Amino acid sequence: MRVRFFLAAAFAAALLGGCAGSPQSPAGGAAAVPQSVVLDARPMSGMDAMTGTMDAMRPAKKPRTFTVGLKTNNENYYSDKTYGQIFGIFKGLKAKSARVVVIHAGDNVVFQNPDTLPHTGSLLGDATKDGAPWPSSFDGGQTASSPGTDISTSGFSTGIVSPGKTSATYTAKVPGFYMFGCGIHYNSLMQRNIIIVQ
Repeated sequence: MRVRFFLAAAFAAALLGGCAGSPQSPAGGAAAVPQSVVLDARPMSGMDAMTGTMDAMRPAKKPRTFTVGLKTNNENYYSDKTYGQIFGIFKGLKAKSARVVVIHAGDNVVFQNPDTLPHTGSLLGDATKDGAPWPSSFDGGQTASSPGTDISTSGFSTGIVSPGKTSATYTAKVPGFYMFGCGIHYNSLMQRNIIIVQ
């Protein structure tokens, strides 16, 4: 807005200068507007009027990194009204009871293990906003997906995340409802949760 005000003031000064004895047009009319003063009535949103630089030329906003915790010791089961019993996979590192995890699309994701046991964060399949078809058993997901893999990719897994360790950094670009479980403790402890990317 300050740039517009500056340009408008320059334009007004040029016009007033013409009335105060500045050079006249050849026909004796008002002073010619200097070619360097150009006003544009279009919105300036996203554009620097002095340089013509568009937002696309500016550095992109760095994605946030979201931490998903993997822990069963001293954790409580939670009965979610939509997805049933969830346990051992949660937002951050300090929760004592799992809740459905919500990640913003475009965030990076790491899975961290503050536990004394090894765990995996493995995609079990798609859920919906109304429920989850939890598999009756699961013991896969021991092989880590490549860093940068989207967590919605079929067969996605962190691989084994040892106690005190953090997985590679992954992405969450595809909105959806996803069932996750631990390939080591799904069958014995029902370590599972829903991750929603929105």
